[in-house]
Amino acid sequence: MSISQLTSQLSNKRKKCVEARNKISGYAKTAADESSKAAKAAKAATRARQESARQRKMSEQQRHQKLANAALNNQASWQKKLSALESDVAKIEKKLDDAHIAESKKIAKETSRKIGAIEPVINVNAPLVDGDNYGNVAVGNNVTQSQTIIESSNEFEGLKDLLRDIVDRLDDLELTDIDKCDLRESVEEALNELQSEEPEPGRVHMAIRLIKRILTPIGSAAITGAATGTGTLVQQWITQLGQFC
Repeated sequence: MSISQLTSQLSNKRKKCVEARNKISGYAKTAADESSKAAKAAKAATRARQESARQRKMSEQQRHQKLANAALNNQASWQKKLSALESDVAKIEKKLDDAHIAESKKIAKETSRKIGAIEPVINVNAPLVDGDNYGNVAVGNNVTQSQTIIESSNEFEGLKDLLRDIVDRLDDLELTDIDKCDLRESVEEALNELQSEEPEPGRVHMAIRLIKRILTPIGSAAITGAATGTGTLVQQWITQLGQFC
């Protein structure tokens, strides 16, 4: 091959090398541009995912907040209902207390009336006499009549022991707090009167009647067969108290 041919061939090859370098440079630039765009796209995708997650979290937060608000509203509503119920309970308890007080006063009044209605038998111009279970009875004109029931000391002691037994077992009885309080007061009143130098039978009998009234519901359960562990014992108490009143 001649020199001119070789020179021409070399020139052509060099042109192709320049073209190839230009192509390589162009592709390199394109690759760089696309890589940059890809990186930006990746950041955008990350931000989008973060935003989506944030939105999901916000949505979840809003849902829970909505539930919390609903719960608070329900709580306020039920609190209002509870206040109304507690007010009703307080009113009913007051009415019940008033009813217990009224009933106790009624029984006390009736007992006093019955005791006051007892008239002694007076035999005018008769001598001074002693009656069974009664003290001296003065008879005659212009004489003030008085009557005192006299129990034997043994009967007093038996009644005292019975009343003490009731107090000792008070916490075992199925009674309301009000009834327990009334029962304790009545027992203590009877005991105090029995321990005085000159016990007044009327006051003792009144206290015993109140005690029997409070114990009767429990004792009645023993009779009907619905008694609890203390029902039978209470019925025995009522029977024993009946011997004194």
